Amino acid sequence: VRQRLAAGSQVVATRMGPVEYARVGQGPPVLVVHGYGGGYDQGLLAAQLAATYPLEIIAVSRFGYLRTPLPADPSPAAQAAALVALLDALQIPTVAILAISAGGPAVLEFALRYPDRCWALVTIAAVTGPLAVRTTARGRLIAALAGQDWGLWLLRGLTLRQQLVRNGLDPATVDRLPAAARERVRSLFYPLPISLRRAGCAADLRGFPHLPRYPVAQLALPTLVVHGTADTVVPLAHAEWLAATVPGARFLPIPGGGHACPLTHEAAVIPPVFAFLRAHVPPAILGWGF
Repeated sequence: VRQRLAAGSQVVATRMGPVEYARVGQGPPVLVVHGYGGGYDQGLLAAQLAATYPLEIIAVSRFGYLRTPLPADPSPAAQAAALVALLDALQIPTVAILAISAGGPAVLEFALRYPDRCWALVTIAAVTGPLAVRTTARGRLIAALAGQDWGLWLLRGLTLRQQLVRNGLDPATVDRLPAAARERVRSLFYPLPISLRRAGCAADLRGFPHLPRYPVAQLALPTLVVHGTADTVVPLAHAEWLAATVPGARFLPIPGGGHACPLTHEAAVIPPVFAFLRAHVPPAILGWGF
């Protein structure tokens, strides 16, 4: 897995330090910012799910994930600055930006601080404000086990079916999927090696309770907010607030969808997201020849 991850991405030196990324596809650029436990490989799930759409996916690893190191200041504002530094290094003037789960704060900071670098905003099951982190003794034990590569591998073997059911996926249906699709599901819930993501996970958890209420009423760009109504990880209220506060935002609730709604309700999520992006590509970008 380590070899595959290293072969699938590049690391570029930016003014904010090294940043890992991968680029897939052809078309107007979409910067995908992953959630908790992710990395650029989680962002590439968007490219795999949307392979029929003429867009370029740029998937990034946030601070502390895979080959992007954790700096002294891992705040969402610093993450947003690192995203801009990445675009500068790649000579990309403007992108659509898509936030998954814990990628929400960095993406909101990006849209607020660098509005000229962003032509559309999409959030999927995203954290948009303070998020309480509550743990039980059992939860702490599982977290300690899941924080080790061998422990997460063991949990993947022992608890995958329960995890699928908890997130609205039928284990029998998953078993019938092609091997690549089955591995996408496994890697979403059990992202090995966790040892290369542990620093980023810890930084996210430390930051969740202290996030501000972002002044998103200032945003003036096309915005789509997607969230499962049965999400037990990030409450639906995060999406409802964002959709109600960003002027002109479109809200797409996914009835019965959990935190993994892009996988469990792919037909309800993926086509509308990428149709929204294609519909809002600025004429200047279309003039690039896509």
